Amino acid sequence: MKELKGFHHITCFTSDAQKTLDFYTNVLNLHLVKKTITQHDASKYHLYFANQQANFGSVVSFYQASTYDMASMLGNAYEAFSFVVANKEALLYWHQKLQKHDLTVSSIMSLFDYDVFSFVDVNNITIYLFASNKKETTYELLHLGPVFINVLDAPTMHDHLTHHFKFTLANTQDDMKLYTSKTRDLQHQLIVRKLTDNEFIIGKSRIDHVAFLVDDKDDLIELHDALFALGYAHSELLFRTYYYSLYTRLNNYLKIEFANRYPGFHYDEAINNLGNTLSLPEHLEPFREAIASQLKPLTNKKSSSLE
Repeated sequence: MKELKGFHHITCFTSDAQKTLDFYTNVLNLHLVKKTITQHDASKYHLYFANQQANFGSVVSFYQASTYDMASMLGNAYEAFSFVVANKEALLYWHQKLQKHDLTVSSIMSLFDYDVFSFVDVNNITIYLFASNKKETTYELLHLGPVFINVLDAPTMHDHLTHHFKFTLANTQDDMKLYTSKTRDLQHQLIVRKLTDNEFIIGKSRIDHVAFLVDDKDDLIELHDALFALGYAHSELLFRTYYYSLYTRLNNYLKIEFANRYPGFHYDEAINNLGNTLSLPEHLEPFREAIASQLKPLTNKKSSSLE
């Protein structure tokens, strides 16, 4: 199977699109780079947030949903995701900043030799910040970092990651195992924790799936054939307007997406105008007025200019 190029995006659920927009733009200082609708319900938003350059690999998206499962299937679930900041100075900046908001913020700790802390966002989702070791300090969230996964059957998850997805077990700390790709940087890491029972509860809002980056559409076609040969349940190749994608679900019910870089978020909007208007797939453009009438207007108090 093709080697994965790190994370493409993370997709979560939210019950409050406006509150999520406010938090991710005004508190985390990310940019709303796409405002569109969910694939299955045109009356619900799908919002994409990213760093200043709108790079895949920095993207977290939210499906707006009114009801969904309160507990994970058989206890297996994505527990948390993370962002990477430049260095310890930047980490301290964010630690102080987030403590000024009405959030649950942990102390700074050492995790797999990285300085990190966690906080809980407005959707009751745990997010970690990892300090990289860059010399030049910038205070923006650079890109996605390690994703935390809870599983009941750790040996089977190990086989999935090492035998089929080309991850390597790099380290162990307490009840957690760190898996990494050949590059060993923070954008290519998963942290797997074995559950001791079947009582893990996700909460009202949750992480739906993780998307891994591949180079191009041909790589997705190759992945499609490999998943079929290996016996994984999978989707067909899908065009998501801003990228092509392919979905699979492991036998522990964890959903994984693979996606390429193209056409990109500027496919239907100028780069300096991303997220300012409602973006729709071409086949839904004739129904724009009807769709817009079902959506509660959102107010973006942060400028979306990426210049």
